[in-house]
Amino acid sequence: MQHQEKTLLLQELPGGWLLMIDLIWNSPLVFNLIVGILSLVIMVKSADMAVYSICRYAKRLGLSDYLVGILVVALAGSMPELVASITGSTLDASGIILGTLFGSNVIGFTFVLGFLAVFGRKMRMEARILQKTKIDIFILMGIPFILIWDGVLSRLDGVVLLIGFFSYIALLWKKEGEIGRIKKDVKVKKIWKDSILFLGALVALLLSSRWLVFASLNISHELGIRPFLIALLVIALGAQMPDIMIGIRSIIRGHSDVGFGDILGSAVTKALLFLGIIAVVRPIRFDPSIIYNSMVFTMASLGLTLIFVREKEIDWKKGLVLLMLFVAFVSVELLIGS
Repeated sequence: MQHQEKTLLLQELPGGWLLMIDLIWNSPLVFNLIVGILSLVIMVKSADMAVYSICRYAKRLGLSDYLVGILVVALAGSMPELVASITGSTLDASGIILGTLFGSNVIGFTFVLGFLAVFGRKMRMEARILQKTKIDIFILMGIPFILIWDGVLSRLDGVVLLIGFFSYIALLWKKEGEIGRIKKDVKVKKIWKDSILFLGALVALLLSSRWLVFASLNISHELGIRPFLIALLVIALGAQMPDIMIGIRSIIRGHSDVGFGDILGSAVTKALLFLGIIAVVRPIRFDPSIIYNSMVFTMASLGLTLIFVREKEIDWKKGLVLLMLFVAFVSVELLIGS
């Protein structure tokens, strides 16, 4: 009876709508693609709302622009990758975890940074702090690859990563001096709206990321593609949209160093803090061969970026070099995946 009612209802729809609904209903691939795209859009938008609310909250507490830009924006803007990776961990999908985090970092250093440099013709950077910490950053970014070389990321490894992250934070405070002056007395009425906005955005982020991971796994099964590759090229690239938008806005406003700081801060946050949290919560086992390419391109693109820092800017020519590096990275991954 219910089947007949559904058939009659569909017959009343216009031909185009009927064809589209039938296609979605009978094609798992199309259905999961739509779910994945919608989930990704919601993730990006909710992450943007979370960043907005956290920045307002941080400003009301009296945190400096530097601390907000490098730590708060980078941390909040990377939440899509964290939530997607945690969801992948609960589903024992190590490919989703590693593809999202490592892929996102490679894309950040190559595609995002290259695009922003070409878009702005010239991307100036706040080199004073980077000159003091660039060697430390390079070493810290290499720690995760050393720990996962054996195909296992244990809880002890996770603790090491967390120690590395908080050492990085301590280093920033030491090199920069007193970065923030936190207010001791902040009226609740000034922050409750930001708190509600953040919690609402976080709920949307959690739900959309779960659907995105499910859809990505289903798509990989339908197409016979590794989940790692789906996470690398779909989730990681889509999750970089907040960084791209932050970078574009910072260039337009003449503060391109904010965009660069966001990219660098996000990379360190994902490689150390997020991967450390995930490992402590649930140790990861995987085929180490899936991260070799990401390891090479992460360290190569980071090293190249830190070399560019010496000249205090990345012009459009250097941006094209980074974009070509991104094309090479994707090409190798597709070749491996096939």
